[in-house]
Amino acid sequence: MENNETITNDNNKGVSFVDLLMTLKKYWIAICCATVFVTVVSTIYSYGIKKPVYSTQASIIIVQNTSDENSGTMTEAFKKVNTLKEFIRDDIVIDSVIEQLIFEGNYSEVTKKDLKQIISNGLAISCEQDSIIISIKFTTSTEKIPENKIERFSLEVVNYTINKTQELLNEKVINPETGKSTYKYGDLIANSVRKLSPATKCEVRRGSIKTPIKAFFLSLIASYVICFFIYIIKKNNELYNKVQ
Repeated sequence: MENNETITNDNNKGVSFVDLLMTLKKYWIAICCATVFVTVVSTIYSYGIKKPVYSTQASIIIVQNTSDENSGTMTEAFKKVNTLKEFIRDDIVIDSVIEQLIFEGNYSEVTKKDLKQIISNGLAISCEQDSIIISIKFTTSTEKIPENKIERFSLEVVNYTINKTQELLNEKVINPETGKSTYKYGDLIANSVRKLSPATKCEVRRGSIKTPIKAFFLSLIASYVICFFIYIIKKNNELYNKVQ
């Protein structure tokens, strides 16, 4: 009866500082081994296995269309920004960029389908609130483009995207009924894009020291917690066996 009361009292005390120290004393080797193993694996992954990420960025600015009396208002400017963001991401522009890349013949080893997938997945169009400057960013870690060409490819994708956007927006067609020329994609966004800062540099992000550092601390905490629960379970089992 006394033994049962003693076990009950011990359980009611909850976790003590002694338990924390005993966990460290009994399982420090396992904790160290697990932490070192995870840290080494994450380091190998970060610097040896993880694909480098290539990113390029350029900016365009939306300007007033002199043919439109209302184009100078901020409301019309913001309309243009939202319209252009959708237009740049459209297949019309992306397909034109791909045609230019294929025409130059620098990436003949890559299929047209793969080029479209790479560009569509990596192209990001953004704009700060209440701004008429649009940022065009391309990011990729693809292995389908040869490593000695991928930096050039990334730069060309961004710059060609801007060039083709301007060309398409300024494209005119003849109205067969009136014989007059009109902008193919409308007057609202015609002649409204200017290249603010072209892409001139490709940033390459390879392994980061942050990855193994995070892995070290997370694995240290996780392995200690696991060992602590193992210690508590064994301790309770030992107390229970004493009663038996």
